[in-house]
Amino acid sequence: MTILAYSKEENAIVERANKEVLRHLRALVFSHNETVKWSKHYLPLVQRIINTTKVDSHNSVPADLMFGKAITLDRNVLLPITAISDERKALSNWAANMLSKQQDLIDVAEKTQRLRDQQQIAQADPRRTIYGTDDYVLVEYQPSSLVPRGRPPSKLLPNLRGPLRVVNRDGDAYTLVSLVDGKEETIHVSRLHPFHYDPVFTSPRDAALRDVHRLFDVEEILDHEPKSRVIDMTRSEIDFHVKFLNWGPEYNLWLPYSELRNIPALHRYLAVKRMKTLIPPEFKAQYR
Repeated sequence: MTILAYSKEENAIVERANKEVLRHLRALVFSHNETVKWSKHYLPLVQRIINTTKVDSHNSVPADLMFGKAITLDRNVLLPITAISDERKALSNWAANMLSKQQDLIDVAEKTQRLRDQQQIAQADPRRTIYGTDDYVLVEYQPSSLVPRGRPPSKLLPNLRGPLRVVNRDGDAYTLVSLVDGKEETIHVSRLHPFHYDPVFTSPRDAALRDVHRLFDVEEILDHEPKSRVIDMTRSEIDFHVKFLNWGPEYNLWLPYSELRNIPALHRYLAVKRMKTLIPPEFKAQYR
């Protein structure tokens, strides 16, 4: 089944299994201080542990469900001679008996799993967040292992991007359209937040434009503040008035030096204004 990116809720069983693999693997790697050949030495051991551990959700052992009693992973690789039985039986009878026992295990596991699912559904909170068509929403940035809720590309941007407009819903998957360029994207509901605004004072499109300004191309630097001598200022004290490519003057913005230091438009402006000392060293050669 295809799921949306960054929506672990849709693939909870797989994510839970991966978590269990990593739990055992971390312990083995830490215990034996093996960081190179761990995939060869310890992953088979982790697989064996998981295959022989009873799963609470269906109260069965995975190896038993797959192979019945044909194999026993809990025993030693080599059995003592006293454990070997010489009782002979027809292969067909043995196979039929194994298949029957396996089916019994699967039936019990399926019944237990269904009962557990019904209990989970009964205990679930009936309140669900649902957005309608043409609602405006804010979106969390792409999460990572270090930042579960994601992080904006600039420190000066809000923690949520948008707003975007809802155009379609398929279960918990929402199709959103950008108010800036009209592009569509599909996002899981877990990463969405409502956009509250007063239409008398706020335009969703203007808010969306302000949100993405710093991702646009800089066309020209118009001015800088403060006007004191450059020699008396540090880079962090200077702000520049920026005009963005293909956007009108009403969307010009004041930005700090740190946001613009690698932008060619800033280098040209500093050269013209005789402020070459502020041009980063790696770009100074072309303005000598």
